[in-house]
Amino acid sequence: MKSIKLITYIFFSLGIIQLNAQTLYPAQGKKWGKTSVVLDKSDNQISFKDVPSVLYSQMSYTLDMQYKASDQREIVVSFWKNNTWIASKVDKVSKGLGTKPITVTLPSLPSEGNTYAFKSHIRPVGTDWQQALDTDEIKNIKVNFKDLPIIAEGTYYISALTTNQRLLFDITKDHLVVMNDPTDVDNQKWILKHLGNNIYTIKNKGSNRYLEIPNGKCENASQVTTHTQANKNHQKWRINLNSNDGSYSIKPVHCITKALDVTEGEFDATTQIWEYHKDNINQKWNIVSVHNTISNTHDIHHKINTEEISLFPNPSIDFVKLKGIKVGDEIIVYDLLGNSVINFTAKQKEEVILTSGLSKGVYIISISERSKLQFIKE
Repeated sequence: MKSIKLITYIFFSLGIIQLNAQTLYPAQGKKWGKTSVVLDKSDNQISFKDVPSVLYSQMSYTLDMQYKASDQREIVVSFWKNNTWIASKVDKVSKGLGTKPITVTLPSLPSEGNTYAFKSHIRPVGTDWQQALDTDEIKNIKVNFKDLPIIAEGTYYISALTTNQRLLFDITKDHLVVMNDPTDVDNQKWILKHLGNNIYTIKNKGSNRYLEIPNGKCENASQVTTHTQANKNHQKWRINLNSNDGSYSIKPVHCITKALDVTEGEFDATTQIWEYHKDNINQKWNIVSVHNTISNTHDIHHKINTEEISLFPNPSIDFVKLKGIKVGDEIIVYDLLGNSVINFTAKQKEEVILTSGLSKGVYIISISERSKLQFIKE
């Protein structure tokens, strides 16, 4: 009996030794002598700051993220639609409290809708979402297409397509608005302010008076004059783009069936409103920034060396093709604010200009400063 107890004790002792060995010396490939640490999540927090419930459709969004970090951490911000991931951005923050602006860049413009969401989490560096220490989410975000003005706010010359003369405020004629040959005087400069939905106030720079139809008249041949204020509809104007030729129509808001019109289409004429018709050339206007280095005092379509320069398609979506230019011509595309948006030297007599990256609107192409053409980007 004593021998059995002795053997049992020996085996039991060996078992204890074996168990202790497994505890002290783990299997190969594992770190030993290290225990797991449970992080205190209250020391690591993340939240969105002042996210609007309605956003305009654009290629990126920048959000301010408020955080608390017990060590260096990663912050992840992602953009979702209908619980489907669209894009994310990961950025690092240091230990402490702070606000971190994070920009999420999207693969394409988001469509309109109200099922978008921003999600965020904070985590140890080098881990993934499963190790998130804190999360935040903004649901039911609405995305709208922005109400972009057809013409940016600024100071412009407004010239008639039929005569190429400019609108002029004439103090000698009872504040009438008349047509006059182009000069650099402030009375030919007009300040456009966008009120929304392509409705503008049009203020003369020289006089600080606003374009209006006196007493809100709506009859054909009602004269156009100016006033010191612009708080009524007969002092506000809707501007529309004529897609066939790139000109604009200018209509009084109180009487939208009429349009700004050059009386009889004559030189040095007064201006009036008349029943609008899309083919009435007396109602077609060029609106060009005073800062534009391209003068609009000459016809933008003319021949060079008896060879017509042509541009098509117009309007354009992805490209326009120039024909009849010369090798070595400097080709510059300007927007209506006078900014150069494309610039290159022609290598052949026909060139293709890619327009897919341009915003919608009217552009002017200068060919070595001796010819100018206008096109519409849709």
